[in-house]
Amino acid sequence: MTDPPAFGRRQSPPHRFASAPESAGSNLSVAAQAFAQKVRAEGALSGAPTGSGELKAWKAAQVRQTLAHTVLGLILMAPGVISLLLNLSLPLSVGLEALGLLGNLWLRQARVKRRRQILQWTPNMPY
Repeated sequence: MTDPPAFGRRQSPPHRFASAPESAGSNLSVAAQAFAQKVRAEGALSGAPTGSGELKAWKAAQVRQTLAHTVLGLILMAPGVISLLLNLSLPLSVGLEALGLLGNLWLRQARVKRRRQILQWTPNMPY
């Protein structure tokens, strides 16, 4: 006997993933087992990517630059408000707006460059 459909949809059975047995490594070659043991010792199989400490150190060194980009981005969002608060004349206000546009272009390029650096980062490991 089948279960009635729920709102016209067929219920899918729950997924059952077979866990790998502990002796799954026994069918590997000796070199592969040694490599797997080395990788486990470095913590790559435990969830922590190899060399993650180096990436964290690099990102920590970039804190000032990240903070500067964030503050500059906030300032460049509203040059009109800055002109209003400082009661600037029209030519100065237009100039500040133009500088804001150029600053936003530069900031966008700097963020893309930093994103590329992070995505292309590899740990200093011998292969």
